[in-house]
Amino acid sequence: PSAPPQDVHLLSLSSTSIKVSWVAPPAASRHGDIVRYTVSYQAVNGEDTERHEAPDVGADATSYVLEGLEKWTEYQVWVRAHTDVGPGPESTAVRVRTNED
Repeated sequence: PSAPPQDVHLLSLSSTSIKVSWVAPPAASRHGDIVRYTVSYQAVNGEDTERHEAPDVGADATSYVLEGLEKWTEYQVWVRAHTDVGPGPESTAVRVRTNED
């Protein structure tokens, strides 16, 4: 795809989980069928600031719940769509903080 997923929103569900939701890239910019999405996330601070990737998120998915996160920690999240040809651009990073216990 030549455009990233649109309208990426984050919702903190608990102290260790965040729900990520998005809208597929515009049809004109897909250049083929979307085969999967990648959801990447990274703690802005905290013990683990490495970037992580959610395992294969299905082509029909419009949301995904990230679990096992650190509590009361700010995360930034990116979503990207893939076709058979390869990955498209990442969405702009969106940030949210997990809840306190």
